[in-house]
Amino acid sequence: MGDITPWVGMTGIRFGESRDALRDRLGEYQTFRRIPGTPLIDHFMEDGVMLSYDESDHLVLIECTEAFPSSV
Repeated sequence: MGDITPWVGMTGIRFGESRDALRDRLGEYQTFRRIPGTPLIDHFMEDGVMLSYDESDHLVLIECTEAFPSSV
């Protein structure tokens, strides 16, 4: 991964992109729910990011974990 741009996204990931497009591009992931009844979150562990989507499966939230190789 890399640079973070507020309100846009980060290298290779843009807000508004579809879940399917991101899964295809980013590869292996695990999916989970933080709370029952909430939308699924995709965790791309190798890249150190967790992605959350709206009810139309478009990206609305990017979370970076300790594994994220940030240049910030």
